[in-house]
Amino acid sequence: LKNESRKLEPDMHVSHGMTRKCETQLLGMVAVGCSQYIELGCGDGYSLLLMKRLGLMCFGFDRVEPLEGVGTSYIKCDILKAADGDMTEEFKEKFNKLVDSALEGLPIFVYCDNGNKVKELQYVAPLLKSGDIIGTHDYPTEVPMGFVPGNDYELITEHDAYIEKYACLQRFWRKL
Repeated sequence: LKNESRKLEPDMHVSHGMTRKCETQLLGMVAVGCSQYIELGCGDGYSLLLMKRLGLMCFGFDRVEPLEGVGTSYIKCDILKAADGDMTEEFKEKFNKLVDSALEGLPIFVYCDNGNKVKELQYVAPLLKSGDIIGTHDYPTEVPMGFVPGNDYELITEHDAYIEKYACLQRFWRKL
């Protein structure tokens, strides 16, 4: 990884590799109490492996090959249509089936980290039930500052100090 750093406080720097580790740990902190983790744009599957170790049922959508050990929870498919950036029918069908089959009464956690995070958040948000969590990476660079996935979502703020300390580009919301 490139050794980039973001200035956080005087004399304190976090490398790009350290930020990735902190962001992945943050996912684990936010997922407490969830039964299922679904990631859109999971790349090599590093976050999926962590969530599996935490005991969550994990599913990831992407079109690249995952790390060894991610296993059958990895669903290889295009999420977005290249032409217009809308969700593919294949993705919609598979994603909707996962959300519909989630364990009753236990929240799920959906993390959007693919090519058009705003469209992903807007598609996913109405499908979730009360108590479910939705999150995104690259906030506020690819998702505008102040964005909320829907009127029935509240920003999860309990990890804000961690987000600031480690320069995590992530935000999370819980459906009311």
